[in-house]
Amino acid sequence: SVGFVAPSITTYLGLNPAYRIYTVDSGYEGASYRVIDSETYIFNMTEANLGGPDVNPVWYKLYSAREGLGMENLYPQDWDQLVRRMATDDELYKTFFRYYNQDSSGDEDQKYNVLCSLLTTSNLDKSKCTEILGPNHEQW
Repeated sequence: SVGFVAPSITTYLGLNPAYRIYTVDSGYEGASYRVIDSETYIFNMTEANLGGPDVNPVWYKLYSAREGLGMENLYPQDWDQLVRRMATDDELYKTFFRYYNQDSSGDEDQKYNVLCSLLTTSNLDKSKCTEILGPNHEQW
């Protein structure tokens, strides 16, 4: 299963303020009500502060999950495949990490920890991390 969450408008940990819009398959007979895409919007906090109190921040789309991460859908198996791809594709991981940190410096956590957090719901069970990322994560 997948848990969808939204980013924060607050600047916690130095992240840029952000919000996310989810597109859901709905509005017709037989709709699945599945999340089919998400778009994340941010504004650059540094630029907003430099603009002064009389200038409104400029919100812009940072990414669409399907387009920006090269995902066919946002089903659980697609997220699983994304993590598997990021484990070996450093450029894809860098792109994801930029999105993850809302295009700011954010959290510089190790790649293994970031990917493992996407695979688990409990710190007590890291079996999925070992399955996908391998038992020897010290190289990360």
